[in-house]
Amino acid sequence: MRLYCEHRIPTSADDFWEWIHSAEYEARVARALGLTEYRELERCEETGEVYRRLRVAAPLPSAFKPILSRVARVDEAAYVEEQWRIEDELRVRWRMTPEVLADRVRVAGELRLEPAGRGHCKRILEGEISARVFGVGPLLERVAIREVVGAYDVAARVAAELAKERRRAARA
Repeated sequence: MRLYCEHRIPTSADDFWEWIHSAEYEARVARALGLTEYRELERCEETGEVYRRLRVAAPLPSAFKPILSRVARVDEAAYVEEQWRIEDELRVRWRMTPEVLADRVRVAGELRLEPAGRGHCKRILEGEISARVFGVGPLLERVAIREVVGAYDVAARVAAELAKERRRAARA
């Protein structure tokens, strides 16, 4: 099932790209989302590209509980996220591997930034969620898409707040 969302961020694409993977921004997003873990496991930097592998965990969203109770016993939503950040293209390819049903669920996509007028950019997330789980696969895909889009809505609000703070600090 296709995953898509976009947000207008009140800062230039280049400025947002500078701090989108900063510890400050990531920590603020993690707090806003209620994550119980957001930890970098591996990082490899090569010319023009950064590879990261992260472990992410959060309380299991209530929407997943009735679906997953049919196929697995789990109390948290945990996954490993891999990112391939292409610096000069303002683009990140990513793949998420859930700790539960890893052999039957595939989540991957791309995030990119595009200029959107003076002092603004668009953050665009495109991807695919596929759950090959008998009887509940399509439902699991729809719920996962809703949860991912909701998380990106929260991250966009955090980005807007941080952009506003940075503009204020630059004027001071």
